[in-house]
Amino acid sequence: MSYSKVENYMGSPTITVDGKPLPPMAMTITTQFKSRQELDLEYIKKLGQSGIKLFYVMCDTDWYDSCSFSSLKKEMELILSVIEDAHFMLRMSVHPPKKWVEENPDEVLRFNDGSIVPVKIANETVNVEYPGMYSFNSKKWQKAAGDALVDMMEKCDKLEFADRIVGYLICAGRTSEWNYGTPIDYKDKGIYGDASPSFMEYFSDYVGEKYNKKPDEVILPDCEKRFYAWEFDRELSKIRLGNSRSPEPDWANLQKENQIGSFLNVDEDENTADFYRAWQLSKADALIELARRIKEKDSGKITGAFFGGWAAGNRISGAAAAIRRVLNSPYVDFLSNPGVYDNRQPGGFTGQRAMVDSFFLKGKTFIVEDDMRSHKEIPFWRDLGELFDANDTINTLKREFGRNICDNTHAWWFDQFAGGGRYKFQEAYDMFKKQSEIADFAYSMPRVKQNEIAFIYDEESVHTVSNQTMAELVEIFGNYEIARIGAPSDRYYHNDLSDPNMPDYKLYVFLNTLVLTKEEREVIKNKLRKNGAMAVFVYAPGVIDPSDKNKQFSAEHITDLTGIKCEMLNGKFTPAFKVCDDRLNLEYNKVYGLMDRIEMGNIWTEKKYSKRSYLYPAFFSCDDDAKVLARFCENKKPAITIKNNDGFTSVLYGAKLMRAEVVKEFAKLAGCHIYNDTNDVIYANKNFLTVHSSHNGKTEISLPEKCDIIELYENKVYGKDTDHITFDMYYGETKMFYLKKSE
Repeated sequence: MSYSKVENYMGSPTITVDGKPLPPMAMTITTQFKSRQELDLEYIKKLGQSGIKLFYVMCDTDWYDSCSFSSLKKEMELILSVIEDAHFMLRMSVHPPKKWVEENPDEVLRFNDGSIVPVKIANETVNVEYPGMYSFNSKKWQKAAGDALVDMMEKCDKLEFADRIVGYLICAGRTSEWNYGTPIDYKDKGIYGDASPSFMEYFSDYVGEKYNKKPDEVILPDCEKRFYAWEFDRELSKIRLGNSRSPEPDWANLQKENQIGSFLNVDEDENTADFYRAWQLSKADALIELARRIKEKDSGKITGAFFGGWAAGNRISGAAAAIRRVLNSPYVDFLSNPGVYDNRQPGGFTGQRAMVDSFFLKGKTFIVEDDMRSHKEIPFWRDLGELFDANDTINTLKREFGRNICDNTHAWWFDQFAGGGRYKFQEAYDMFKKQSEIADFAYSMPRVKQNEIAFIYDEESVHTVSNQTMAELVEIFGNYEIARIGAPSDRYYHNDLSDPNMPDYKLYVFLNTLVLTKEEREVIKNKLRKNGAMAVFVYAPGVIDPSDKNKQFSAEHITDLTGIKCEMLNGKFTPAFKVCDDRLNLEYNKVYGLMDRIEMGNIWTEKKYSKRSYLYPAFFSCDDDAKVLARFCENKKPAITIKNNDGFTSVLYGAKLMRAEVVKEFAKLAGCHIYNDTNDVIYANKNFLTVHSSHNGKTEISLPEKCDIIELYENKVYGKDTDHITFDMYYGETKMFYLKKSE
């Protein structure tokens, strides 16, 4: 029997089978055996001939449908009939049968009035309406789901090709991503959850452990208590002035007793934050329990899940803030998410939903679901993706692959055409074959990234601030800006700064670290002092200190962290600012701090981030010793200030939204190397550079050291023993270079 694991291979965690790395690019193909939809075997064969040998096969358990194993076996046999050396990751759903839900009403999500809301679960293998959503907290469901997984594993072990199975990707909830498929509050109905017995017990245990005292009862925060998280932003955006002479509305009336503008007032209502924290951690513990069952059955199979993607409701009521618990588990080897579904078109890039370098630090890996569309979609989807011919498709697929190689992530292409066909054209086969060769080459050499910029995130902050604020601090930058800085970067949780194995960086950007204890602030400062780094602290860094027994929410905590004295004004302010110091080489009189990218949704038409950004409350430097680099347009108060903070350079950035060119200026001040200055998409590591052009004309690349520069798809030398090249590119074109060190 083969043995699969995630292990350090050439400097980065990698999926291996019997010590040999699996290629980073795999394939998932939608099948519908129940409707007699068969795989396109000629297509599968050509994919195998192109070097794709790992297939993610979607299935359910026999607990859900007694035909599941036979369908799974049939699909694997069909693939092996045309690719005899194929391997499989079983993408296994653990939904209960509908009858089980009907017979176990105490094991489903329940609302405060005792009601249960019907929910529809739909993915590639399931389309069923349950009377209520089964609870991940339910011990009864966990036991039954674990038994079902083990049953499927035992049946797979008897297959003559059992050693071809690499591991299990555990899928649960709506869309397989551990989401409940229904809101946990209905403000219009006045009902809220989760009041199921299983979660109330979990919530009680969480509170008891946190405060070292088991409560007599725990209280679910009602819809009014949750107003800061969901409704505050919506109500604020609805207000329109009747005419130019109307008075300014009384913004303070939008606040509830338990909030400070966009924030939960944790000094008055810690229970609500505890609820959201317990809600997310309960999902992590459920996943860990199922992974444990798999590992104890067979430690030679890797385990992981679609879990905790940083997007939409996942920020607050999903599982985005429960990743660190999963990463610390010995039973989970990887997590996976699809790339973000906007800004994917030619000239853009696909934002990622995870802090992948934290995964690597824990010896785990991250697998991207690269469900990139193609020009072969029906016209509606083709037009949204702006993929009109094979050239458009190939360039976007090259961009995705280049990111995966440079960032050391695994990935699979997701062909959602029933039976296969999304990439059924010769140019794709030729590209996949070349990419297989590039991947083998890349895995033959050290894969340490050695980047100079790190973006730092926090989990607990998710529970304490509004949905829109968190989107502005994390998602918008990650989806529209991060790859345009002109230099590669890494992504961590702030907790990793205490890990001696975490590399040192020249520039740290703290995006959403709103909640920090005094001890955590000291860890951050010590890390920054280690090599005299620069830190950019965004909006309200560390404004909440759970360890402060007198006042958790205070601008004094920001002052302690940044070394820049600041004040808080509790009101609504515009974040628009203009630069006033030439140390930031930005456009004169241009307004920054607002969302001014074109919002491009590539699989839907609605705009996700169209609400205008605001600061409520706002935090301003009042430090006479700090140099002001930019001022807010509305009140001329400092928007960006910089100061030497006892061994490191501290920058306080007062807005939430941040353009790539602003970060690039900070990177230059910090002494970071900039590869490209023309707003193109850049991915790089020590050996490779991927450039995806966002303009037509000359592209200039500056490298940190001299080398021979070879474009891999063209097999063309662009420069020998040089650290600078200039070449022509067209909009949406992708080039991938091997940076061969000069002899």
